[in-house]
Amino acid sequence: MIDFCLKMGASLEATQTENLNAIHFACRRGDISVLTRLLEWQPEQTGRLLCAACKRGYTPIHLAAKFNHAEMTAILIQQRSPMELRDCTGCTPLLLAIKSCATATAITLIKLGADVHAFDGALRNILHLAIVSGALLDEKLWEQLTKHGLFHLLVEEKDEFGCTALHYATKGCRPNLTMSLVDLGANCTAQNNERETPLHLAAHSGCLRTCESLLRTAHGLWAMNTPDARGRLPLHIAALNGHARLVRLLITKGSSFRRCQKGGTPLHLAAKTGCLETCRVIHEANSQIIDVKDFRGMTALHYAAKKNHSEVLEYLLQMGAKIEPDYNGIYFVTMALRKGNLKAAHVIAVSSRWDEIFDILSQTDQCPFEGFIREVPTLCSIAMDRYVTESGLPNTPSYEVNYDFKLLQPKADASDQALRSPLRKLLLMIEFGRNELIIHPLCSALLRCKWRHYGIWLHCASTAFYILFLACLSFMVLDHEPLRHAHEGKTTGDCYALVYGSTDKLSLHSACGIIVTAISGIYLLKEIMFIFKEGLQFYKRGLAIYSLAVYSVAIGFAVLNSTKEVNHHFVELSAVSAFLAWSYFVIHLMRFDTVGIFVVMFFQVAKTLGKSAIVVILVMISCAVPFYVLFRIPDAEDFFSLSQAEQVALQDCFPPYHFLHLLKANNNNAQPISTTLQAFQNPQLTLLNVLSMSLGDFNFVDTIINPLTDDYKITLHFPEVTLIMFIVFLLCSPMILTNLLVGLAVGDIDNVRKEATIRLIAQIVNWYNSIERAVPRRLYTYLVVHTWKSNSKFKNMAQAYDTNDPVYSSAQQTSSAKETTGIYALEERIQIQFNELKEMIKPLENKNQRDVALEKNSDKTYM
Repeated sequence: MIDFCLKMGASLEATQTENLNAIHFACRRGDISVLTRLLEWQPEQTGRLLCAACKRGYTPIHLAAKFNHAEMTAILIQQRSPMELRDCTGCTPLLLAIKSCATATAITLIKLGADVHAFDGALRNILHLAIVSGALLDEKLWEQLTKHGLFHLLVEEKDEFGCTALHYATKGCRPNLTMSLVDLGANCTAQNNERETPLHLAAHSGCLRTCESLLRTAHGLWAMNTPDARGRLPLHIAALNGHARLVRLLITKGSSFRRCQKGGTPLHLAAKTGCLETCRVIHEANSQIIDVKDFRGMTALHYAAKKNHSEVLEYLLQMGAKIEPDYNGIYFVTMALRKGNLKAAHVIAVSSRWDEIFDILSQTDQCPFEGFIREVPTLCSIAMDRYVTESGLPNTPSYEVNYDFKLLQPKADASDQALRSPLRKLLLMIEFGRNELIIHPLCSALLRCKWRHYGIWLHCASTAFYILFLACLSFMVLDHEPLRHAHEGKTTGDCYALVYGSTDKLSLHSACGIIVTAISGIYLLKEIMFIFKEGLQFYKRGLAIYSLAVYSVAIGFAVLNSTKEVNHHFVELSAVSAFLAWSYFVIHLMRFDTVGIFVVMFFQVAKTLGKSAIVVILVMISCAVPFYVLFRIPDAEDFFSLSQAEQVALQDCFPPYHFLHLLKANNNNAQPISTTLQAFQNPQLTLLNVLSMSLGDFNFVDTIINPLTDDYKITLHFPEVTLIMFIVFLLCSPMILTNLLVGLAVGDIDNVRKEATIRLIAQIVNWYNSIERAVPRRLYTYLVVHTWKSNSKFKNMAQAYDTNDPVYSSAQQTSSAKETTGIYALEERIQIQFNELKEMIKPLENKNQRDVALEKNSDKTYM
């Protein structure tokens, strides 16, 4: 076929896309007969064809060498093919053969005189490439190189990266070759461009035997303490890569513990990698290194926390690592939390040194417990459980629960910053919505302890003070007869004496006014102080604004009384002030357990109702507008005020007006309109009437039956449409809306109760916090209790708020009480799992029963 193509005029220089001609293909396949036939066809073109290169720079001899065709390579050389031509990477055929591990061809080229000192584009010689490719595993090539004494010439040569043959041998983890190179004179102290010795590269790969071979030499021991360009010793590199056995070897051989350029010790790098065994080896060799800081002030503890190496972090804490910040003031706990390292955070939470860590950091803005609240709230329960201890047997008189509040409450000797918000941790729980934490037994016990210690007395005193204010205000409002007021401006002296009936009552009203003004002024002054202290945050608290309105209106009412302006607005203001004062008294009782939960639930239900207000209003308007149109009756006075001609014209054009004309003829100007229908003659009254009807005040007889059965055509002029609209109204408003609101109230009652409990606790926490941050430090010492013991009768705050409602069953109360101790909680979880297993087994038991029954039936059938 080849002869046929050649005879038909095929060109030997024809190439494919990669510039490969026929001779290239023959050399790649190693087909000697084809190569010989092609070269004999046009002998005059042999030189040009043998020098032709493809896109990669390969000549025919390159391809023959690459694919290890030794005989063909020899033939090409006999045909005077150049042996030192280079491809695109700078490789000669000999270098390409070594690089491709074509040892037979490489030996042939060496024997035929190829240049053994040639370099490729990266300045790598034949020995470099032989080590990298593994060609030296061929004993014949090894003998060929050693036979000519080439090792002594090639072993010290460096490539463009500064690496010698020994660098490549140690990097490839070849201990036998490494030892052979050392025996043949390779220098262990030679450094590459990164100033790395062969021992550095061996430490990076972690080859223990290679390092042992190097360390048997004197220059290998010298290289052990030679730093690279980053100041790292082989010990640093071994520690960074987690080679514990190699680290032990280097330490045993006497490696230094010096710092690298960034100030890091081997322990820093081992902690950064997370190799526990390496850290243990380094610490056992030098225990003082555990607290050494690098040039950024970071210890090994910082790196372990930052990289989320929990085992290393736990080991360092157990070995007594100091709790110190870096030069930026950052502690290791903060680093773990900022990175979201859950494993490291868990180790910190369960560490035996938790108390020490908390005592050091609680006075800073890097409190670990606050970080847990923000980032990993699941660990807060673990931390709080430490401070709840039990003694004695449950359900016995000797059983006690001991609470330590140091986690939640700063001590009296704390910094001023900590005392600015004494209950900051509880406030953070509320701010971030950690509801499961705020009802933890420790938090509940703290609030209950404060209530018993000073809260109940302070609140009772405040309540008594408010009752005095409320009594005086109520007396002033109720004792005054509303119609005894002037229409405009001030009341004259003679009239003012008659407002209250007697001089004694006037004096009593004046005294009550002074008391109301004084108490309101005190409360207003307190609220104004909060406005200046909190700024815009004050206006986010609805109750604070409401209290501001209560006392402002009360002062206005008292001032009008003292200035003798007993006018129309005075009476209106008295009614408003009475409503505000009594409604605020309900809010004032919020902190009492028995009624507080219902107050908060009232506001929660009102909030739910407010969400549906738009729907309710639109439905009311949609029903009120047609009722106003259908029940509207012409005004008789307007009709009678018209001229006689106009009245006759209206009567002729609009027959319903004939009834008004008959009334005129009979000299009877009274309209036959009931009081109920009068409410539909005005748009505003119509809307109010529809709202009243929605609440059940239908007055069906007066609204529909009487107008429908009387003889007056104007009272219910559109009976069909009116009845239809009335039925639609009954369906939409009283039925659908009422059931909707009831459904929301009943269906959402559990969520409302839970939210109300949390809101109530939040109100109490804010109240305690405002009190404790306002008192002087000396008085703060008496207010704060750091430990508390509770006997078996104690119930936590969550139970007190969740179970006082009669609708809660005794079983639910017992279940809540069990949650106060870890023993009962564990018992409950076991019971839950047991019940789940029973549910899983039931289907299997039913299946077995069906199988047994089926077998019995089949036996009967067979019999």
